[in-house]
Amino acid sequence: MNSKIQPEKIELNMKNSGSLRTKIITWSFIPTIIILTTVALVTFYSYQQVTNELVISQSAEVARYKSGQVQKILNEFINPVMYDYFFFLDSQKELSLFDRARSLESSQIAESDFSGEVIFLDKGGRVLFSESLHPEWVGMSWAHRDFFRDAKKMEGINVIVGQLMEDRKSNDLLLPFAVKLRDDNGEFAGVASLVFPLNADPANIFYQTFHSEFGDQKVIILDSSQRVIYHYDPGLIGQKLSDREEISPLFDHKNEELSNDQVKNYRTSDGKIVISAAYLDTSLSNGWWVIQEQSWDELMEPSLAYRRLLIILLAAGVIVPVLVVTYAARQITRPIEEMIDAANEVASGNFGRTIPCIFRSIRITSGFTSEAF
Repeated sequence: MNSKIQPEKIELNMKNSGSLRTKIITWSFIPTIIILTTVALVTFYSYQQVTNELVISQSAEVARYKSGQVQKILNEFINPVMYDYFFFLDSQKELSLFDRARSLESSQIAESDFSGEVIFLDKGGRVLFSESLHPEWVGMSWAHRDFFRDAKKMEGINVIVGQLMEDRKSNDLLLPFAVKLRDDNGEFAGVASLVFPLNADPANIFYQTFHSEFGDQKVIILDSSQRVIYHYDPGLIGQKLSDREEISPLFDHKNEELSNDQVKNYRTSDGKIVISAAYLDTSLSNGWWVIQEQSWDELMEPSLAYRRLLIILLAAGVIVPVLVVTYAARQITRPIEEMIDAANEVASGNFGRTIPCIFRSIRITSGFTSEAF
């Protein structure tokens, strides 16, 4: 009995090709994109960290440079004037302190541009002589003043810079400079101090010297009592800044021995300002913090272009592979899709379907072979 096997209609689900493409992309690319994304994030984070550290280290050098400028001003302007006073007084060791004060008062040195008031303290720290501006000081004990204690201990002829003093008569703040005086036997005889008002008056040489050096730069100078010696905002000169959050870390050193040129760097709690401060020794117990305030955004601005370029490159490193793999997956699955389409048409009775191939076309023309039983 002969019979012909009839072709059965083949039902193929076209979603299989989409599922295949998805699997190819998933299994071949998802692990890769995870690795690439991780590398991109780690690279960017490392770049940020290195950039931040470089910015902080550069700001530390800026603080040291500002401290050097302050030291230069002290050495080239203030100290020579004080040394003129000292050498004049030291050349008259045979005279009593009071006679030396009178001699200084009538000398040309007292008429120098470095306006201030000369105070003499005896070896017990009592004011022996004061110029006419503050006659009430005579007889007062200033033995507790830091500049007196430091000058008494100091060897050589170093100039001592003391902490700011309050003038109760005028409500001004006074900055004292002091030198140690000896008698003709080389023994400690007392201290000569030059004090002058600290304010933003154009006639104040001290303020104008620093202002001409720093200009509009955000520089602050604090003494060890946390009072402002110099500030880019003149209204804050003489104020105590210990209650300010951005300044307080500088004075959190109860068990820390500060040394000259020591630097502290940190960002404020809001991250907007970088504080860079260098310590400058001015006496045995007193020192100045020379502070530079800088905007974090301004410091980071030069690196913004490189950061944008890095972001673009890292994004391209993720996006380009996605596009390439997607295109490759489509190229791989397209012949399979066409084969499925052709199989479905053959199952429907269309035996003339042509399937394009890379090298040749295959024409399906044969039917199913008859077979006799």
